[in-house]
Amino acid sequence: MSIKISKRTETRKITVEEFIRQKNVQPYKSMRQVAKSLNFLLIFGGSAGVFSESALETSWTIDQVNNFIEENNCQAELEAARAKYARSDYDDNKIKYIAVATRMRNNFFKGYPGLMERIDREKKFAAQHGYVRSPFGATRKTIELMLRGDYDNKHLSGVLRNLENITANTAIQNDEASVARRAMVDIQKWLEDHNMKSRMFNEIHDSIDFYIYYNEIVPVLWIAKKTLEAEQPEFSSSPVKLVVDCEVSSLPAGQYYKGGVDPDVYLPEGVTWESLTDMTEEEALSWIDKTTSTPADFARKE
Repeated sequence: MSIKISKRTETRKITVEEFIRQKNVQPYKSMRQVAKSLNFLLIFGGSAGVFSESALETSWTIDQVNNFIEENNCQAELEAARAKYARSDYDDNKIKYIAVATRMRNNFFKGYPGLMERIDREKKFAAQHGYVRSPFGATRKTIELMLRGDYDNKHLSGVLRNLENITANTAIQNDEASVARRAMVDIQKWLEDHNMKSRMFNEIHDSIDFYIYYNEIVPVLWIAKKTLEAEQPEFSSSPVKLVVDCEVSSLPAGQYYKGGVDPDVYLPEGVTWESLTDMTEEEALSWIDKTTSTPADFARKE
């Protein structure tokens, strides 16, 4: 994938509908996945070197890198990278990629200053106490960071950097998993209380997988969205709301597990993934009788 960043004098806001349509269309689908990966890398404090290897070196030509350095006056980053890697076997092109990645990474954290503050706070706490803890109570011990000395800094720098990265992402990853597992209990109870034939069958980190009968698609997606996006007591002081993505795979349409599409494709006419938020339980359950249960009725809408 090739990405070119350029200055524009005209912009146009796209609608939510346009964005949703583009999510599963190439090249936007691939670009979206790359962007998600890079965002996670930066959110968890990934280094400029890793950012360069993960994105720039696989996407940008050296001409694009040179243009970026010139247009954005990255000489300071370039000289710093040359000094840092003077004794390495990196050629000058590799160092230029790192210089550009450094500028992009710095700009990212300037735009979201709270992210780096969080990372620094977690690392400092781990160094002082030998552990980090999520709001849900899960604890990850990092005693090596608290007891590190000159020998460790010199001979075990890679191990210590890995532990620091662990401190940066432990709380977030545990928060996601804890929310998902709490929701699983509540969703399963709801499915049983309402005699649903649909079932959960798998969970990985912050993802929950279901087998859904066609006529139960509305109430099952409704309870999943309602439960997973509910306010969590542990996050009561946070202004950031939980938002859940959903993907539906239909075997009759040739879509296998993990190869599905936007849920709106298979939801009945008049119902969308977003509109489920405003639906009552009674309204969601009423769709069991309204929704046909034959696979042919759920062939992909063109």
